[in-house]
Amino acid sequence: MATASQATTQRPSSSIKLPCATCAKPIGIVRCEGCLKLFCRTDLNEHRNQLSKQLEEITVEHDLFQQTLNQSTADPRSHALISRINAWEKESKNKIKQAAEEARCLIENQAIMNTKQISTRFREMTDRLKKEQKEDTYDERDLKRWKEQLEQL
Repeated sequence: MATASQATTQRPSSSIKLPCATCAKPIGIVRCEGCLKLFCRTDLNEHRNQLSKQLEEITVEHDLFQQTLNQSTADPRSHALISRINAWEKESKNKIKQAAEEARCLIENQAIMNTKQISTRFREMTDRLKKEQKEDTYDERDLKRWKEQLEQL
């Protein structure tokens, strides 16, 4: 930022006074080197106050970012993506447990049905064997058939 003496040396040599960028009064005496606008003393102070407020906001954002960075460095497991991965893992495990439980139920039910069917067929075979043995009416063909039936069971 230029001082008042520098601004007067930078003005055109004519006697026309340039307007203040804020109030438009023809008393612009100081040029802000950042925005290149001319200001009167009062509006220059206000302009500087606005710049100070903007710097303060940037400083607050900076400090918040620094805090976040420090937390991430201190505890990398607190990162938002890590939390999402942990939630995904938990959800996936629950789905796998549920699918495994459903598969076990299906297998158990199927095993029960198969066992009942086998038991029924086995009882029928047992009855025929006993009957044929008691009546002594079996031959090689019956023996072969019963052996095959046992292997199938």
